[in-house]
Amino acid sequence: MALSTEIHVPASPNPRYANMLFFLAASLARNAGLPGPWTLVVALGRDGSLTPDSPELAWARDLPVEFRPADAALWEAFGAEAKRRQRPDHVHNATILRQLDQPYAADVVLFLDADTVVTRSLAPLIAEVEAGDLLAAKPAWQPPDIDLDAMLGRAGLRYDGPPITYSGWGWSFLAPKHAPPYLNSGVTVCSNRTANLLQRDLARDFAWIDEQYLGRYGWQVAQCLTIVRNRIACLSLDERYNIGIGAPAPSILPGAEGALLDALGEEQARDARVIHYCTPARHFVRNRTMGDDALLRAFLDEANLDEGERMLQSALLPFRDAWEGRMEGR
Repeated sequence: MALSTEIHVPASPNPRYANMLFFLAASLARNAGLPGPWTLVVALGRDGSLTPDSPELAWARDLPVEFRPADAALWEAFGAEAKRRQRPDHVHNATILRQLDQPYAADVVLFLDADTVVTRSLAPLIAEVEAGDLLAAKPAWQPPDIDLDAMLGRAGLRYDGPPITYSGWGWSFLAPKHAPPYLNSGVTVCSNRTANLLQRDLARDFAWIDEQYLGRYGWQVAQCLTIVRNRIACLSLDERYNIGIGAPAPSILPGAEGALLDALGEEQARDARVIHYCTPARHFVRNRTMGDDALLRAFLDEANLDEGERMLQSALLPFRDAWEGRMEGR
């Protein structure tokens, strides 16, 4: 029987996220090559005016998309804490928790950021993750501003598995090179068993981390804790599965080693599977461009683009006509 897939994405109910979700859903349907039935499950925050019945989301009725609003009481509680901490984004933790509040039924579960678009088949990766009972993600670019080994020690844990290599090693720094499984959460692929271990433990581990770590990447730190606690086998993904759109820079490694890393980066860019357009570029700034249809049209028409921007434009253009007609049912 063909493997089933759930794709979980947190989002805010506003036009910017409606645009991002449109292109993500369209790219999943056209490019992902998912081997069996699939559902895109969108956890919706309570910080916008759109609903699943809004014209901006009418396109979702023609695709296997399900919307799940964040819990109202949790949203209120995190909103109050956000005011206390003077950190407005803290309220969005309630949206992420909506992804974790019920068990997963599909054979393979993907957790994606909304600012991603799929460009080539994910079928081989999905088969590998399911067969190996794995969690697959790209290593984080750099260390968090917390000592991961000390954090694990405070939790009574010690990591003795294979280390990950930070994605930024050799590009923007030379030390440290290795770490416990501290992974970029923008693209995560899990077997059913692994996903349900996250469902069981990640919210609790986040609550513990949130008491002592106020940095930006609390969920990634908490996921490291959950992985180590449960001895989850991890597969480190390369840039193909989570590639940004910033202008490429040469490796800082000397000589042949740097040249080899440069060549590898170019090869992976040519075979990109998931573009993650979170970082700003010359002609594309996610929040501004995706939040303004006129600016998005201008980007799709722009000829003077750098390599990363051109990669994103090429990924979006096949869906332009459908996007233009998304509220008219065309």
